[in-house]
Amino acid sequence: MIASKRVPEGGRGLGEAVVAVVVAAAAPIDPEALRRATRASLAGYKVPKAVRFADALPGNAMGKVDKGEIRRALSTGTNGS
Repeated sequence: MIASKRVPEGGRGLGEAVVAVVVAAAAPIDPEALRRATRASLAGYKVPKAVRFADALPGNAMGKVDKGEIRRALSTGTNGS
């Protein structure tokens, strides 16, 4: 899951940073390896600036991933699960 959150950019408080939210897997995932893999196939601005791990992704009433909840969790510093 890739999400974005508002972050200060150039001291102006504008812009968004792409953050990858990864559900914990049985095997450990190296954040830098994930960034390298995405860099090979995505435009530079789409490559995650950070990787966060969660036990699960939040869902909405329709069973879809609640991206708004992920953004709120990222902005408050919680793990997004």
